[in-house]
Amino acid sequence: NFGVKFISMGLLVDEESPIIWRGPMVMKTIQQFAENVEWGELDFLLIDLPPGTGDAQLSLAQILPLDGAIIV
Repeated sequence: NFGVKFISMGLLVDEESPIIWRGPMVMKTIQQFAENVEWGELDFLLIDLPPGTGDAQLSLAQILPLDGAIIV
């Protein structure tokens, strides 16, 4: 695992089940991943976000203290 830590919705739901969430559901999940996962000390955090309206991106900006970001 080379010291890489990760969490994914794919680990929590059946791989055949689509995840179609908006607004409050996205916000709550991002908050739980950010605050309730024991990340330990991190040099950087890589976040893969779904395409969409920006709910996830806005939630992250509100929850996580950012020193910087690279958006691809």
